[in-house]
Amino acid sequence: MKNLNLYIFIIIAITLTAGIVFYINSLGFYDSFLATLIPLTQPETRNKQVENTASLENFAKCLSEEEVKLYGTAWDGHTQNQKEIFGEAKKYLLYIECVEEEKEELTPECRAANIKSVPTWILTENRIIIGMTTLEVLSEFSGCPIK
Repeated sequence: MKNLNLYIFIIIAITLTAGIVFYINSLGFYDSFLATLIPLTQPETRNKQVENTASLENFAKCLSEEEVKLYGTAWDGHTQNQKEIFGEAKKYLLYIECVEEEKEELTPECRAANIKSVPTWILTENRIIIGMTTLEVLSEFSGCPIK
């Protein structure tokens, strides 16, 4: 009888785990699994050359002028870390929230942009960075000078 209860418990645990995985996958954020396994650059690397706020503000303003958009979610740590690289200058970024509070679906803007993983930077349909990146890569990507 104890073995039967153990088997039932294991089957229920596996079923619940599979259900949760399928549900999270249905949200669409983890379709680009390799992008999270193989980031373009080391996300922890912060540009040590950009120390003054004015340089970061100018860089963030240039990204906005070039219409470089950052798609993310408030609850995603990678999105928050990506924004924090800019410090106070993050207010100048074109940031698009992909999941409205208390909803579990993509916003229409993120659906239209075909966002599958966050954070995602988009300059044009052909110029996309999926995952966290450094200021240097964003500079190269956008043509905006960091200094």
